This record gives sequence, C-alpha cells and structure tokens, in this order.
Amino acid sequence: MKCVNFEDLGLAGYGASAGAASLIADSNPGSASDLSNLLYEQTVYQFPSTAAATAFYNQAHAKYASCKSFSETSSGNTTTVTLKSITKAKVSTYQAFQLTQGVSESTVSGVSLKLNTLVTVKGADVFVFVNAGTSNHVVPAKTMLKLISRVTALR
Repeated sequence: MKCVNFEDLGLAGYGASAGAASLIADSNPGSASDLSNLLYEQTVYQFPSTAAATAFYNQAHAKYASCKSFSETSSGNTTTVTLKSITKAKVSTYQAFQLTQGVSESTVSGVSLKLNTLVTVKGADVFVFVNAGTSNHVVPAKTMLKLISRVTALR
C-alpha cells in the first residue's frame, strides 16, 4: 500500500471488529504563533484476538517506519509528510511506539506542523493518540493510560 493511502485511511479497516474515535479540534486557532495544539485525536481499535491486535500493531509500526516522506496533491495544494522520528516505547507494561511527522502545505508558508502519535497495544485493543500542531509535544504515557483505563472500564 502506498504511504499516502495508508495515512489517508487512518488505521481503520485492517481486521478490526470494532472501533471508536474522538476528535477535538481548535476551530479558531488565530495567528500562526497560536497553532501549538490544533488537534487531538484518540482512537481505539478492537480486534477478534490478542494475536490479531499484536499483528496489526507490528504491521502499523513497520508501515510508519517505511514511510519516510511522501506527498499528496489535492485542489492545487501539495501536502508533504516527513517522518522525523519513530521509537519503541512502553506505556506502563504495554508495548508502544511514538512517532513524530512533519507536515507542510504548499499553499501555507512559514508554518511547520507536526503530528505526534503514540500507538499502544493492550490485549485485543490497539490505542492511538495524535497531537497535531506546531509544537513538538510527544503524547505522554499518562494520557494514553487514561484512554486505556476509560475503555477498560466500559468492558
């Protein structure tokens, strides 16, 4: 799969049996100096088994790592996404990886956006938390643990 297709689809549709997402966006960000946190997105994908969730998690890590730089043109604007870093991590005792991507738009000059993403697998669930903006704030493990705790409480 091409990187642009992988990124455009999000992580849905790869064998998950259920999923839920929440998006919080700043609808009035103001000036370019006020774009530090434009968007937060949290998603959970439920798989039929722990093995399926782990396989998906591993494949998502490999795909993100292989997508070093790619571009997409739409309506006269070219969006370029560049992988800045990807590292394995732990969220409590759970496997995780953290990645930072730079995003630039051909029609917007002087603004460099970053996507900071934390992906964690716990049992049959894969959790994704994204912070988008101009700051380079990685997603804290405690933020992911709150999401995992809320989902676990619903079961």
